[in-house]
Amino acid sequence: MARRLFTAIHALRDELTSRGLTCMGEPSPIVPLLIGNEKLARTANRLLFDRGVLAFMVEFPVTPTGSSRFRLQVQAGHRPEEAREAAPIIEGAIADSRAYLSSAFGSAPR
Repeated sequence: MARRLFTAIHALRDELTSRGLTCMGEPSPIVPLLIGNEKLARTANRLLFDRGVLAFMVEFPVTPTGSSRFRLQVQAGHRPEEAREAAPIIEGAIADSRAYLSSAFGSAPR
């Protein structure tokens, strides 16, 4: 079971990283994904929920201002394919959030 878990963990981290996203820390069942801007993280988090991916958002005062992140949790029951399928959904939610915030507020947060 542990082998399958770590295969899924590495699949998620590798897929997110290959898409230019920043996974923090060492590989573990908790995958912190750096988002940065709090507005961007809040908007993307809502889109993720609507798209079927559950991500816990961590922001100030738990993290320094401007370093919000998603706390993704890989479970033993997740298959590597499911982890890889989540990555484009996450990437898309972040991109769509940037576009929305740019059109609504005039500039896209990084």
